[in-house]
Amino acid sequence: MFSILFLSSTLSAQEVKKDSISIGERITINSKLLNESRTLLISTPDNFDKSKPYHVIYLFDAEYLFTSTVGIVTSLINARKIPPSIIVGIESTNRARDFIPPIEGEPQNNHQSWIKKKFPQFGGTENFTAFLQSELFPFVEKNYPVKPNRTMIGYSNSGVFGLHTLVSSPSTFTNYLLISPAAWWGENEIDEKLTYFSESHESYSGNLFLTVAGEGRGMYSNSLRIAAQLEAKAPQSLHWVFKQFENETHQSTIYPSIYQGLTNLFEDINFKISDELGKYASVSDIENYYAQLSKRYEYDITIPEIVFSDLADAQFLHHKNSLAIDTLKQWVSTYPASSFAYTSLARGYMFTEKFTLAKLNFENAIKIVTKKEIKDPSVMDYLKDSVEEAQNKINHE
Repeated sequence: MFSILFLSSTLSAQEVKKDSISIGERITINSKLLNESRTLLISTPDNFDKSKPYHVIYLFDAEYLFTSTVGIVTSLINARKIPPSIIVGIESTNRARDFIPPIEGEPQNNHQSWIKKKFPQFGGTENFTAFLQSELFPFVEKNYPVKPNRTMIGYSNSGVFGLHTLVSSPSTFTNYLLISPAAWWGENEIDEKLTYFSESHESYSGNLFLTVAGEGRGMYSNSLRIAAQLEAKAPQSLHWVFKQFENETHQSTIYPSIYQGLTNLFEDINFKISDELGKYASVSDIENYYAQLSKRYEYDITIPEIVFSDLADAQFLHHKNSLAIDTLKQWVSTYPASSFAYTSLARGYMFTEKFTLAKLNFENAIKIVTKKEIKDPSVMDYLKDSVEEAQNKINHE
């Protein structure tokens, strides 16, 4: 009994410090077009740097999906499957109004009849698109460093909005990730507008990842019909994938769809270095690839740092030391404020026994780390030890 009382008094005397954990911020903006306030949930990636532009992912129905999406996106970034991205979640206020396109004429099926009776305010997609283009996008682009391409994630009804937007105003987004959209909504509209889309947007260079679960209510059959229409009518410049998660439900399909969809949509930008490239490619080949990609997307796409790193590693692995050093030099030239780039170049010089150049580049990395006030002491310890290692090699030459 004495021991229990002693332990209890000890625990109660301990000071417990509590801090909240934040994955983003909540912002409210006023929309003149919608005549209402809209809430945004915004998450920036780890080590967010306001001086660097980021990809931006627009997440609809954020009141339900924001937390899980932040977790998936963070995991994909850490696993180097997608580039660092800002998530802009848009909370819904009236899903039927904003996401469901208007009906031309009378309802064509029982679903449309039910929606028309239950939610007579539906059909405001044109106004909602104007809100995105004229109010939301300018706000985000003014306050956050984002790249020109935009990715949308739409689920169910917001997936319907995504299909409608793709065939009506495709340049609104570059990447469309549409999860179990209620494709039965506008069968004739989608079919007719896919023809218009193909004829009037032959050079549209976007990407679509369309999914459906193992679900009924016409979801699967109509998704197959949309896929068939895409196969027959979509412009050649549109890259698209249709994926069924047959063992998932309408609710559970959200998570594998986001994981696999984002991986697919960013795979051309997040270029993977193969063994063959390590054997035969030079950094100029990668530069040519990204030049063509920039032309396709109509904005300058810089080679990601990790691509430089992977290419140099592969070149060293295949004893292409001169090509590897060229790659590392180009990395430093492209990212002059990156301690990672200078450290990698220094390591390349250590490997090729050019110790004076190695020491110089380790010292350059130290200057960057000092300037950026990086707090992790192990980083500076490693760099100082590396300078000493290079100096010892110089002394014994």
